[in-house]
Amino acid sequence: MKKALLVVSFGTSYHDTCEKNIVACERELATSCPDRDLFRAFTSGMIIRKLKQRDGIETDTPLEALQKLAEQGYEDVAVQSLHIINGDEYEKIAREVQSLRPLFRRLTIGTPLLSGHDDYVRLMQALEQQMPALNADEKVVFMGHGASHHAFAAYACLDHMMSVQRFPARVGAVESYPEVDVLIESLNQEGVRSVHLMPLMLVAGGPCD
Repeated sequence: MKKALLVVSFGTSYHDTCEKNIVACERELATSCPDRDLFRAFTSGMIIRKLKQRDGIETDTPLEALQKLAEQGYEDVAVQSLHIINGDEYEKIAREVQSLRPLFRRLTIGTPLLSGHDDYVRLMQALEQQMPALNADEKVVFMGHGASHHAFAAYACLDHMMSVQRFPARVGAVESYPEVDVLIESLNQEGVRSVHLMPLMLVAGGPCD
């Protein structure tokens, strides 16, 4: 039975960023599933169009990729999202996977990075390994993209867990709560005078990057 691993991300039009982040994740996932052939899909139509117009690079949407895999005779497909939260982009992937289940003997989808309590715990353990040395009046601020979807609450949840566990970091979001102004006021009240900004993103950039 032919098996495939389809790794899905929002995407990026920056080749070096793609190599350092998306490709690195794809390689790690492929290593963990040596019996599966690796494929890629992006959810951003803007990025897909930009790559095609600027570089002549064709990138499938998840729906297109799954349809091609079915045509190529793959019967067992594992789909893994590289999204941080269960937002609009992930829900779109899940709907497309559900609609194409009849085409495969087995079609599964993995969850985003922050999906359950244990995910938050493991993420904090991983982030701890990347923390710089801090003075008493310093903290790290991890910045996420944010979302209009109700899943934006994941950032506030992570921020709360860090505060409760006295983790020397806070979490902010570019496009939703916790907003930068809210963080600045809170950090001032804590007596923090200097922050180290670190990304809580797969790739940085705007919606057209």
